[in-house]
Amino acid sequence: MNKETVELTKRLRDFFQIYLPKQKCYSENTVTSYKYAFNLFLDFLNSRKGIGMAKITMDCFSGESVSEFMEWLSRERNNSASTCNQRMMALRSFAKYNGTKDFSQFSLYAEIKSIPAKKSSPKTVEFLSESALEILLTRPNAQKISEMRNQFFMILMYDTAARCQEILDIRIKDICFNEKTPYLYLTGKGNKTRSVPMMDATYRHLLKYLEKFHPDYKKNTDEFLFYITTHGIRHQMSQDTVEVFMKRYGKEAKPICPDLPDKVHPHQLRHYGE
Repeated sequence: MNKETVELTKRLRDFFQIYLPKQKCYSENTVTSYKYAFNLFLDFLNSRKGIGMAKITMDCFSGESVSEFMEWLSRERNNSASTCNQRMMALRSFAKYNGTKDFSQFSLYAEIKSIPAKKSSPKTVEFLSESALEILLTRPNAQKISEMRNQFFMILMYDTAARCQEILDIRIKDICFNEKTPYLYLTGKGNKTRSVPMMDATYRHLLKYLEKFHPDYKKNTDEFLFYITTHGIRHQMSQDTVEVFMKRYGKEAKPICPDLPDKVHPHQLRHYGE
């Protein structure tokens, strides 16, 4: 690893550990979102430009590279315009921070800032009919452990009318195991917390889910309720994962229920629940 790369990694560490949470007072969710954007950018540099982590320098944050990254997000990952813009905002924020530490590199921030945001036209929210919802919820094969997780995620999101990220942020400690009135603590925008009750059927699904995914949940209360496992390590499940399995279930259910929207996405569950 060369000297420039070492300096860059130190600056990234300070950006995520000091600047964003302590100086800018950004929420944990925002910092996590920025980290995810950087992981995607590093993946793009490696897969499309052949630049591994050991060779990355600030020159990789050029306006040209970030523009190509935006197109990669749009075409390869099918990200919406707003999602692409959010990813670019994270890179732009770091470039600005880096420029304050080394003025000779401030021009990179100017390059990224000059990249126009992607425009998106307002979309009409498509509703799920009651019959469409019922069929969608039967698509996962609950005998398979990963599909049991997917099914419960959709049930919980529908029951609570919560945002997708709010469900993903739930930790075991946010659950009140009260048999008479079980409820969850959800943290929304601005770190505002609210309690949301669960229906009896949803609570029963929760207990079955915990048996499979969190058998020691009473001891590990800081764990995320929904997670994925990579190389034996648990990570918080992402919105991308939810979008992928909902899109797949929507395609499977469409021939059975023609009134399902052509594209099924998490927000439709929340809208239905509201």
